[in-house]
Amino acid sequence: MVKSGFVVALLLAALPAQEEARVFVEVSANAAAYASQPLEVVILVSYDAAWFEEHGVSLFRQRVDVPFHLDVPWLLASPDRAVSVVPCKAELAIARVAIGDRIVAGKRLLQVQRDGRSYEQIELRWRWLPLADGVHKIAPVTVRFAYANEFREHLLRGREPVDQQDQRVMSAGSELRVLPIPKDAPSDWAGAVGQFAILATSGGEQVHVGEVFQVEVTIVGEGNLERLAAIKPPVVDGFHVQGVVEKRVENARRFVLDVLALRPGLTEMPGVSFVTFAPLARQFATLTSDPVPVRVLPQRPGVALSKNVRELIDEDAASQEAGMSAAVIRWGFIALMVFGLLLHRRGRARNGKRALHDAVHELRLATTVGGDPERTAEAFERVMTRVAGGGPFSTPSIWKGLQARGVAAEGLERLRALHAELDAARFGGPLPDAEAVMDAVETVVAAC
Repeated sequence: MVKSGFVVALLLAALPAQEEARVFVEVSANAAAYASQPLEVVILVSYDAAWFEEHGVSLFRQRVDVPFHLDVPWLLASPDRAVSVVPCKAELAIARVAIGDRIVAGKRLLQVQRDGRSYEQIELRWRWLPLADGVHKIAPVTVRFAYANEFREHLLRGREPVDQQDQRVMSAGSELRVLPIPKDAPSDWAGAVGQFAILATSGGEQVHVGEVFQVEVTIVGEGNLERLAAIKPPVVDGFHVQGVVEKRVENARRFVLDVLALRPGLTEMPGVSFVTFAPLARQFATLTSDPVPVRVLPQRPGVALSKNVRELIDEDAASQEAGMSAAVIRWGFIALMVFGLLLHRRGRARNGKRALHDAVHELRLATTVGGDPERTAEAFERVMTRVAGGGPFSTPSIWKGLQARGVAAEGLERLRALHAELDAARFGGPLPDAEAVMDAVETVVAAC
């Protein structure tokens, strides 16, 4: 996932030694993004307004609200990026700033204190759309201004600087790492990158078969909206999209679909799908709008339909009939599979009961005939594995299996103690009482 940490560049004005820094410029941007994923670059300029009021010299004839000029190299057109200003919405806190050969509205922020001085702050936001992957330079931003320590009053021109000096403040440069879009894009991906939502609406509540109604599909969100290709006519079950026309709206992409109704009895049109690459999830996502409510009535009596429309209606009816036949076959096949599975399980259960019965019988013989410790222990272990559900006998998993089958704690401890005695008998210890062994085993078998 692309990290959202900021890269910040800051450099102070190179004023003469007797002067203190009067201007600061900072540039911040995300360190990385995917190709076609928009990101914000923020320029923040702080300046000593009181000092500029006394010493500043205007650089422009055109009226601006701040005493400096910005040079922003990455605003120039480039095949690697598309940069545009983010409009400032704070109408009461706008400052007009000269940038290159144009005036841009910046946002005034609260004053900050630096070394005991108050500095005004101006923020300018830019939308950067990377168009090619790789490592790209974010060139330094330069703040240019003029000042003087001595002024004189001219009869015609008014206040004039006597010792005007020009100064520049430059931010440090930084880099933007642009990641390529993964190559496993779905076939219906049209280049969308970002977080989007898709909405579909229609003004028609009902329509007759063979008639056309309109559906508006709107795509909104944060991403490369302006570069999306127009959506293609989607394939919609029970309907036919005859054409798509884009309708201009602000901050969204809206498409008007001409939809032909083909099948009577429907009460909604299925949702329209849209594929985007989601940078945060680092994967492609298919978004689908909610279904569009529309009641499809039978064809109007006495209304003749064109040959093309009739063919579309007939094709839909044929595909629906074929789909129903396929569904019947599919459900029949599923029913046979379920029936076979039940028979298989029943057979396994019957075989399991028979195997358990045989194991108990073998244990009974082992405890009454000959008193062979090895045979008795193996028969006991075989009964335990059958009760626990099968598999090899191993501790402690066998006791966990018995517990899972519902054997009480007291019974479980008794069985473990008997097994310990049988295991000791293999190496010369006495065999446990045969009646105690069979009583414990038959109790467990009956309970499970």
